[in-house]
Amino acid sequence: MKTKAVLKCSLKFSIVLLIVVFISLTGCSKESGAKSPENQSQQTGKKDTTNTSIIRDNDVNVSSLDLDKDGNLYQCEMDYDVISDKPGTCPKCGMELKKVSIADAKKNLDAYNN
Repeated sequence: MKTKAVLKCSLKFSIVLLIVVFISLTGCSKESGAKSPENQSQQTGKKDTTNTSIIRDNDVNVSSLDLDKDGNLYQCEMDYDVISDKPGTCPKCGMELKKVSIADAKKNLDAYNN
């Protein structure tokens, strides 16, 4: 009788143990399926290379940013303080930068800061 009880108990314990192992191996956790950017860069071994140098102060000389002297800059339509001489994406919101004239970039930046 005692051996049957011991066998039943060990069987239940084994089943519980298998369930725990299965859950831990399948990655069940509190996190959602989407991984945050910092977790992705840690897992892939790549550093985040977001270019924050194109976020400008309100007192920047906008015309000095036109390095290729074509009279145009690239500016985020949502974050006017993000200005670059090259096309790209906004490090704040991820939108594509829009090509604008230097005068428009200055006007947008002034309105953004007021």
